[in-house]
Amino acid sequence: MDEFSGNIAKKFLLQFPELAAHCGEVTNEYAVAFEAKIPSPASHTKRTLILETFNEEITVYFDSYHAHFSEIDGTDPFENASAFMQKILSNQYAVVSYWRDEQWCGSAMLAVTSLPLDNADYPYANTIKIRSWLGDYDRVLQCTARD
Repeated sequence: MDEFSGNIAKKFLLQFPELAAHCGEVTNEYAVAFEAKIPSPASHTKRTLILETFNEEITVYFDSYHAHFSEIDGTDPFENASAFMQKILSNQYAVVSYWRDEQWCGSAMLAVTSLPLDNADYPYANTIKIRSWLGDYDRVLQCTARD
């Protein structure tokens, strides 16, 4: 594991020691990196929150959304990734993805108090999928697409 990934692994395990069983190494064709695959504790959903480190960057995945965190802007990528993860794990935010049939149109992470009721933000979409950590806010909305 490279130095960046090793440092992120240490920080992750210090902040989330209870998640150690879900951590390990992952290898792609170029490097060995740190990965945490955290399953949702809700028995009725098979959600997984994933954190990976590759190329001096942290990527956090949840459903059809992902976010990248690096040192480019001079901030600590782990602090930013951790804050992002905390939002998802709090179950007070959900991932909203917009689709036109099987074509993805865009995604956003929104507070559950601001979830969409229609496709006003993505008028091209005819389906909106909402996914939350515990599944409490999950739903699929069918919409009339406007080209």
